[in-house]
Amino acid sequence: MPTMIDDKAGALPNDPLWNQVAQRIRAEILSGALLPGTRLLETALAGKLVVSQATVRAALASLASEGLVTQLPRRGSYVAEISIGDAKDVYEVRQRLETMAVDTICRRLDAEARTELAGELETHLAAMERAAALNDLDALIEADARFHERVWAASGNSLLRRVWPMVEASHRNLTRLTNPIYFGDLQQVAQTHRPLIQALAAGDADAAVELFSEHIQQVWERLEA
Repeated sequence: MPTMIDDKAGALPNDPLWNQVAQRIRAEILSGALLPGTRLLETALAGKLVVSQATVRAALASLASEGLVTQLPRRGSYVAEISIGDAKDVYEVRQRLETMAVDTICRRLDAEARTELAGELETHLAAMERAAALNDLDALIEADARFHERVWAASGNSLLRRVWPMVEASHRNLTRLTNPIYFGDLQQVAQTHRPLIQALAAGDADAAVELFSEHIQQVWERLEA
């Protein structure tokens, strides 16, 4: 049965159909194509994706468990909105988990592996710089998300990799809000990541944890202000 699913959405051909649908809806939420507060009608999604309503219902339930979708009794499903309280929770969790990932990387990876990781992160930084040069906020947000996702994955902690999508959705929406307001020059946004790469490559766990913690805290303080 054909669907809208494509490789960019992250679905695999042998994934259950409901998961393929969930991947596609997740991709549209993360890209900003589906904005917070948007109602997700099962009938409309089923027709658009050429799947059953039961398949869409299962996909939405999965996304609700990730915090990407809010389901209200007798009112339906909506793309989750983020309150200031939710934002604070996101940044507190992200700060603790990302610094844990950084500490693990510095203590477990040898110099060669850290150098290889630094090279990968430089690729994402270069993508941020290109996006900034074009004043393309969406592309910068995508590259920024891939940068931090790679850090979480490099820790080798499988739970962190599973938690990242829940943090990423809120992170993207908040980045979309804070970057234009508090960073008039998107190049500045990109360049805040270079010291992070250098700290990871050096392998100084304490210094790297402090830098990543400050990086996340500074963005939150700007939003809170």
